[in-house]
Amino acid sequence: MEAINYANGANMTLPADAQIVQGVSGNAVYLPAGAGTMPIAGDRNEITISLWRQWDGVVEADNHRGVFKTANIKAYFDQATDFLTIELAGTKTVTETKDDQEQTHWCFLFSKNGFFKIYKNAELKAELTTGNYPVDFSEGFTLGGGRTHATFDEVRMYKSVVTEPEIRGLYRLVTKGTQVQQLENIVTEAAPKYLGVVETVPDTKTVIITKGEKFGFVDANPGDWVLSGKTIGGWKVGVCYKWSGLAWKPLEPAINYAKEYHACLVHLFEIEELKQQTGHFGALFAKVLVAQKAMIDNLITKNLLIDSDTNNPNDFETRINKKDGVLVRNHNKTILNIEPTAGNAVFNGDLKANKIFLNKANQDEGVIEAVNNDWKFVIQPSHEGVELCIMGGDGGLMLKKQLYTYISGGLMSLAVMGNISCSKMFSSQTTFDSWQKIDIPVTQYYDGTTNIFAHQNNIILITNTKEIFISSNEGILWEKKKDLLADSRNFDIIKATSNNEYILTVGTKNNKSVLFKSKDFGVTWDNTNIEADDVFCSAEDIFISKNYSLYKISSDFLNKEKIYDVDEVIIAVYSNKKIWITQTFNEINYKHCLYFSLDKGKTWHKRIQGDGVYQVVFNNNSIFIGNNEGVRKSLDKGVTWTTISNEKACNLFYIDKYLIILPYENKGGIFVSDNNGASFSFQSVGYSYNLQSMGATPVSRIITTNIIGTTSGKTKAVLLVNKNKQFF
Repeated sequence: MEAINYANGANMTLPADAQIVQGVSGNAVYLPAGAGTMPIAGDRNEITISLWRQWDGVVEADNHRGVFKTANIKAYFDQATDFLTIELAGTKTVTETKDDQEQTHWCFLFSKNGFFKIYKNAELKAELTTGNYPVDFSEGFTLGGGRTHATFDEVRMYKSVVTEPEIRGLYRLVTKGTQVQQLENIVTEAAPKYLGVVETVPDTKTVIITKGEKFGFVDANPGDWVLSGKTIGGWKVGVCYKWSGLAWKPLEPAINYAKEYHACLVHLFEIEELKQQTGHFGALFAKVLVAQKAMIDNLITKNLLIDSDTNNPNDFETRINKKDGVLVRNHNKTILNIEPTAGNAVFNGDLKANKIFLNKANQDEGVIEAVNNDWKFVIQPSHEGVELCIMGGDGGLMLKKQLYTYISGGLMSLAVMGNISCSKMFSSQTTFDSWQKIDIPVTQYYDGTTNIFAHQNNIILITNTKEIFISSNEGILWEKKKDLLADSRNFDIIKATSNNEYILTVGTKNNKSVLFKSKDFGVTWDNTNIEADDVFCSAEDIFISKNYSLYKISSDFLNKEKIYDVDEVIIAVYSNKKIWITQTFNEINYKHCLYFSLDKGKTWHKRIQGDGVYQVVFNNNSIFIGNNEGVRKSLDKGVTWTTISNEKACNLFYIDKYLIILPYENKGGIFVSDNNGASFSFQSVGYSYNLQSMGATPVSRIITTNIIGTTSGKTKAVLLVNKNKQFF
């Protein structure tokens, strides 16, 4: 798909009352009234307009709610009927699609001497016939119009009629700026679900729910189903009907739709007409039994027995009742028994667990003991920490501590009463207290994402609260330099970067996305007047992306040179003195690609493609990439690749002589190679956190993490700092 650019590089002109708000992906524009306008160069025989729109529910009787218009095409919602209305070359058509207050994706397709199609959430809603005329852009393109009262986002125009798979791709596309909660809401709304009971099943997707989560008029998505509460007009009581996108289809026989009928089982019991049909419920339960599934939200019982054969005492069985408490038996032996009165528990067998928690109510509780003859191994809470000891050697009383380990305040001490002999002794430079946990002094909990990088012999740390912190080489003490949360320029500060002279990021000025730079650690910001969607840099080069193009910026910020055009979203750029690498995201097949240039951007070559975001690092003639498929290495500028680790990489770094993998999964440590990726060793950090990113100074290593917070389910990051440069 080829996108249409604005005429002469102009931007859309917005009315004075336009507001920048949160959209389906990053920022959006809310138009209470009026419209946005922009010039388009040349008429078009074919065009596709894709946009997201959400109406605020306000109706003003004196004017319509515009979607878009050109000199000869107009799309709007009528203020009297709320129906979508299309005017093609003076001919007015009222569709059957009504406006609603949902976040909705629209696609409008025009073909000269062909058709004008309308898709709502990737579903064809209407198709009109067009005549011998193109799309007339002599008056430009207008977004909104009349008394708009709607939010618009992701407005795109393409020079051709896109295909239905491409429409579905645009509908399902979630770009890198989408918030997690928005994504969850979109997925939840799109998932097929049971809507409730209806008295009659209509011909359209809009049903009237009498019993269910929502009452009244509800629009069904493809895959949603309802339960018919009456036999009328060919619709049968007690039968579920599913919306296919075009019609309601009966779900019969019920045995093939166990999940759907289980979802409405309670409502089935409440239908009066079915209460008189005893055979109906007998048949229903027979089908449920055949399905061998029971979906019960809330089960209350006085006696629970799980037993495949009640006559066989040797098979596995579980009893939960007032007499037995919890009793689990197998091969006629008790495996687990929790007494119903005293609460004591007995477990027989091997216990395998990733974690065991001891809760210290008092000094005598929370103890693990292993006893054998005259010896006992004990793990128990102490007054200030945890102690581990081996006791015995005193005539069976097991009171003297022969080996005593005491942990408190993050330190471990060891005392031995007697002699120790061993055949081998192991040592490691990496210990649990090598890493010090440092809390980030943010003003509030947030979504956990942090950005850390070196800048002018300091470490800069930026959080999702848009607070900027600075630390000296050690990374132990942090000073807040600036809070940009309320800054009207709306800096995308979490993606800021540094070329060691400036901190660079993208913000908004006069409704334009512009590159800003700071020389005082983020306290003040200078507008470069260079429009940019994102910024990337190394010590030698500064790059920006804008409208699917990549530009190199001069060191004085006075000139920019276009070095790459690609029909994909540019999400990262990596460079050294020999190689430039651009990472993109394809919005159609959802693949990430790496393009290489060996001649400073004159030519580009696609080297690799995969499902996950790549992390890229250099070391002399070696290039390393890592994602959810593992870590690979190339010695020939990306032509061939060798897998050096199957560990899924959340992030990848080359610090000093060490290649470091931050694992995708929470493993409590990192993987380190000191031989250019030939082999890796696991190094524990002593904390079970999700590791995000890593920075380095001459005397320390700093890892940013993401741990669970305590406010509204949000998370809060902490730092792990190691001040021993030789810890690897």
